[in-house]
Amino acid sequence: MASFKARPIHRIIRGFVGTYRFFSKYPLPRPPEAGLSSELSPVRDLIGLPFHSSPARRLFAGISGTADTFRRLSTCAEQVLIEKDFSRVDTQDAIANTPVVDQDAAEANRCDVVSQPTSEGGKARDLTETEKEAWSLLRRAVVSYCGGPVGTVAAHDSMEVALNYDQIFIRDFVPSAIAFLLNGEGEIVRNFILHTLQLQSWEKPVDCYSPGQGLMPASFKVRKVPLDGNNEAFEEILDPDFGESAIGRVAPVDSGLWWIILLRAYGKATGDYALHERVDVQHGIRLILNLCLTDGFDMFPSLLVTDGSCMIDRRMGIHGHPLEIQALFYSALRCAREMIAINDGSKNLVHAINNRLSALSFHIREYYWVDMKKINEIYRYKTEEYSHDAINKFNIYPDQIPSWLVDWIPERGGYLIGNLQPAHMDFRLFSLGNLWAIVSSLATPRQAEGILNLFEDKWDDLIANMPLKICYPALEFEEWRIITGSDPKNTAWSYHNGGSWPTLLWQFTLACIKLGRSGLAERAISLAEKRLSNDKWPEYYDTRTGRFIGKQARLYQTWTIAGYLTSKVLLNNPEMAAILTCDEDLELLEFCICGLRKTSRTKCFRLAARSQKCRLVMSSLVFAAPPSGGKYHFIPSQISKSSFWPRLLHLGSKRRQMDLRRRVSSANDPLTASSPLSSVPSPTSGGLYTANTYELTAKNVDLVLEDVRPYLIADGGNVDVVSVEEGVISLKLQGACGSCPSSTTTMKMGIERVLKEKFSDAVKEIRQVFDEQMTETTVEAVNAHLDILRPAIKNYGGNVEVLSVDGGNCNVKYTGPESIASGIKAAIKEKFPDIVDIVFTT
Repeated sequence: MASFKARPIHRIIRGFVGTYRFFSKYPLPRPPEAGLSSELSPVRDLIGLPFHSSPARRLFAGISGTADTFRRLSTCAEQVLIEKDFSRVDTQDAIANTPVVDQDAAEANRCDVVSQPTSEGGKARDLTETEKEAWSLLRRAVVSYCGGPVGTVAAHDSMEVALNYDQIFIRDFVPSAIAFLLNGEGEIVRNFILHTLQLQSWEKPVDCYSPGQGLMPASFKVRKVPLDGNNEAFEEILDPDFGESAIGRVAPVDSGLWWIILLRAYGKATGDYALHERVDVQHGIRLILNLCLTDGFDMFPSLLVTDGSCMIDRRMGIHGHPLEIQALFYSALRCAREMIAINDGSKNLVHAINNRLSALSFHIREYYWVDMKKINEIYRYKTEEYSHDAINKFNIYPDQIPSWLVDWIPERGGYLIGNLQPAHMDFRLFSLGNLWAIVSSLATPRQAEGILNLFEDKWDDLIANMPLKICYPALEFEEWRIITGSDPKNTAWSYHNGGSWPTLLWQFTLACIKLGRSGLAERAISLAEKRLSNDKWPEYYDTRTGRFIGKQARLYQTWTIAGYLTSKVLLNNPEMAAILTCDEDLELLEFCICGLRKTSRTKCFRLAARSQKCRLVMSSLVFAAPPSGGKYHFIPSQISKSSFWPRLLHLGSKRRQMDLRRRVSSANDPLTASSPLSSVPSPTSGGLYTANTYELTAKNVDLVLEDVRPYLIADGGNVDVVSVEEGVISLKLQGACGSCPSSTTTMKMGIERVLKEKFSDAVKEIRQVFDEQMTETTVEAVNAHLDILRPAIKNYGGNVEVLSVDGGNCNVKYTGPESIASGIKAAIKEKFPDIVDIVFTT
């Protein structure tokens, strides 16, 4: 990237000036004089990295004031200003070209993992010889920087020229990071997150042009460079590659997305949510999101990228809107929304995230999904439809349906296609995008089940002798020549063109665990286990069934090793999958910005995209927030000003729920304490997700409500069955639900629909039983009731106070959006029915 021509003192001064400018632009609150919290303690205390590894660092450590704040909120790596290309760095012998592998740590830890806890009673499980070997190889691949582990090299094949396989790739390190997190080793992941964050702000020109801010490097390397021409003294530096050295010079779009996903997984696995709240981390998240959410010429919510911008890093005809990028983009947006600090500066960003999530989920579910029924629809498409209500919106010509697909697609199941553009559908199946659509809940529950059904039915094509085909089918003959440019590495059924990649095994395992189909994962892992060790852990396999080791595959490929280990740990501890998975976000299915517009021309009619299961869940759980916390109340109808108010109810409590979750996660077992899997009814179980009906008895009513209670309990409430007599069910809402302004909505739109669904015409009436003690209608009582809404109103820049209550009239002083005023009025009238008229003043 650039060279070090400046002397150490010049670099120190430049770094100090840069620090001053950063904190002038992003001011921080002054820390307390005594008793610094762990969030503000020096990084060396948090991650065990030495601050005095070079003369320059010793001088820098003496600078007070701003520099001291900088140390507390940054990694230990020195801020390096770069001017020239790294090709001009003078190095001695092979020092600058050799990865700094922590051999001492690798030897010390070679066999320190001999057993792992399982989910069954916390008992340890003895590792197999293959697992022991894998852990030893993974630790041998660890690279150290500033005295601590910072990542793993891509491959450690001593028989081959290193090329760029001695670098730490962002995407390649993810399975290694997950393996370390699942094994209780968070230090290397924390270091990786913070050091890559530093690289985000580097200048990265290619032919006098620099890409936008927020781009994460594809990879980086730890180099040793001599200090001021002294061949006896060296310092470590990070040499990043943002794509300017890659084949085709393509920026890595997926690096930033993986970084956000890994950041969230780190917090959930370790309970170290303070890392999420750091100023530099928050700033890094926003830079990535701003880069992804920037408005352009595109008409679709999906990201527009070029070939080679993701795991498939060579020309393979995926330019446009490839599924892999869309699935990772959706997952990163979901993760970022959980972590981003809510304040006046981030409200617009959060609003943009919600809008994009809603539009993207609809777009992918509606237009990317294909099964037998959908293919038949495409087969009968009319073309050249010039209208706003066209069925064939992308003008897809039916002749595009490939002949192999007609006979290949099974009766049960389907998949998300690889790409969609005007007049073009790429019908190839790309495994990573489909699997991550399951993990992130981008696919509907029905679609997710269909994808795994397809993998099961087409096992011999997609898995065969080695999991997992990166795409299916391969490009052959003239199609291969045109699309790949006659790439000799991407010949048919090799590398990215239909090769089998063992690293995808951990994502397959994750998807299977989420859907309760671990048997498929066990079968795939068992298949890989028989060959990986004997074949020396190759990067990929060739041929249609994956029988041969790849023609140009590197051996001892780190993400092959880590993918296998992560799969084994996840299979034995399925609850740990919660650090990566996202549950269905019911609000995204309901809310769309199109619903707020007056013209019907721009509406997308989201109801058409919902599966039967989604509609059932929507109708029955509309009132509740998932146990993972933070989602808002809403009504299953088109959003309008009058029906917008229930969405406010959780805005104020979101932060409190996050704080509570963090306090719980600081216990001995942070994951299971906060895991949503422990309280959410599984889609594979009975209850709400079955079509069975029951005899109307108090016992059966209570049984059906068991599927509802976790969502009420998550909001601090509950429901009790008072009586069931002659078709009349009497229920009593308790706790927060009983005093909630939307208790009637909860009863009518949620619980009532569940019960009528399960007991059919046997239910004549559902009554809500209230406490005998009635709340007196006073100024104090109304103000106390509005305390529930005040935090949410404040988040929208509003303020409310009850001035007087006289008879049936209530005078309220309010400033803020008009739509929220309607919600306040409804909340008061529902709780105090004797108030007839509410007058707002400013």
